[in-house]
Amino acid sequence: MDFNSTLQDFFSTPFELLRGYSAPMIGWGARLKEAMENAGLNMTDLSRRSGVPYDNLNKYLRGDVAQPRGDTLNKLATTLGVEVLWLRDGISKSAPTAENSAKDLPIYGYVKAGTEGFFMDNGEPQGYTERPDFLIGNRLAYAVRVRDKSMEPVFKHDCIVWVDPTRSTAPGDDVVIQLHDGQAFIKQHTRQTRDDLICFQHNPPQEVRYPIIEVAQVHLVVGSLRIRT
Repeated sequence: MDFNSTLQDFFSTPFELLRGYSAPMIGWGARLKEAMENAGLNMTDLSRRSGVPYDNLNKYLRGDVAQPRGDTLNKLATTLGVEVLWLRDGISKSAPTAENSAKDLPIYGYVKAGTEGFFMDNGEPQGYTERPDFLIGNRLAYAVRVRDKSMEPVFKHDCIVWVDPTRSTAPGDDVVIQLHDGQAFIKQHTRQTRDDLICFQHNPPQEVRYPIIEVAQVHLVVGSLRIRT
């Protein structure tokens, strides 16, 4: 299996299954459809990425379900890069203004206690940061805040890392690796075998292997912003 080719196909699949969908759309189902169109994802893509069953998505888009159960909204919002409150109620907690319109890139990740990884916050941004010009209009882009020295010297303590899930990765790229258990890591992608995604850890410097079966997705780090507090 070519893991990077699979990811590239996964993110670039055209929005096909909802084209021509003419049933009246109201409420949160309409916002779900809008977010899917903006993200360029069809129901198959969204189901695979979010873990929400395809049949359930079909019901949501038809307007058959007034409110999904459990953490479904969180999963969908995270995958689509929108706020849970907006998806559910059409309300944004952080509507851009003239003063903060550039600070609309959600920060989803936080460094965990330890020196290696972090966890993605379930659809609820911890805050918002500046969106660089090359990520304008990218609804799936997000940021990660680095809170310790485990990523140095490449990523300094208290820097913001910009991530673009829509771009493919290649050896030598810094990437965010998300595992199926919810844990994520910032590493440098070096190579890949049939069974493992092989990366380089910056601090302490060493090779790290992630079994392909445990990897949910790999996202490209496209830049960082140094913050001094």
